[in-house]
Amino acid sequence: MKVSACTSLVLTAAALFASAARAEDGQPTLVTSPVEEAFAPLGFDSNDNVEVIVHGHFVNACYKVGPATGTVDYATSTITIDATAYLYAAPDCVKMLVAFDQPVSLGIVRPGTYRVIIKDVPAAVTTDIVITQATSESADDFLYAPVAQTSFKTTADGRSAVRVEGTYPYTFVGCMVMKEVRTHLTPGNVLVVQPIAELLDGGPVCVAQSRNKAFAIDTPVTDTLTTGDMLLHVRALSGRSVNRVVVLQNN
Repeated sequence: MKVSACTSLVLTAAALFASAARAEDGQPTLVTSPVEEAFAPLGFDSNDNVEVIVHGHFVNACYKVGPATGTVDYATSTITIDATAYLYAAPDCVKMLVAFDQPVSLGIVRPGTYRVIIKDVPAAVTTDIVITQATSESADDFLYAPVAQTSFKTTADGRSAVRVEGTYPYTFVGCMVMKEVRTHLTPGNVLVVQPIAELLDGGPVCVAQSRNKAFAIDTPVTDTLTTGDMLLHVRALSGRSVNRVVVLQNN
């Protein structure tokens, strides 16, 4: 596991201090989140809502994800992520490693290459994030499907595949369908998934959608994957991505 002995000691000390502080008001204490790594998806440009996804493990069930913010310093080309967690003073905290993934929205960021820093967690593994110049006024280069969740699977023949699931929106004329799903492994072990949709004027597919607009589509991954943590970063119609960290292991 990636939770170091040093991190465990820091969290234990924080828990003892927090317990004493909370005894008076019964409220959880806001502490630094034990971020282990930060994923910086490739493909954002200067008119996107840029996101960094932080990942780590809590050491017991009394930690819950708290607020997380990101600050861009253009003078130094750095992005500082301040990720926090709520620590509750329950006397019966179950000791376990609880994985968490949390997207941090940075809003619109100027073109450039930025170093990512996790505040108060210098040991966290990070990847630089690259923002390119937007080439159009549209928010996205494609019309993305309204993906609500994603998962990673191994098919019966041993290949890797990504599943995207969601519900097509109601349209006044015709319907939305999935045109193609593209996958591309980018630096920092981020698998960018682009569920590209299109609008049809009508036809049998649209007639069927009047009864069920839900979709679940599996797409083979052609990139060569390595063991370790990998982020599935799926673009979506809402402008907010769907993210999930999966642990790849040797077969």
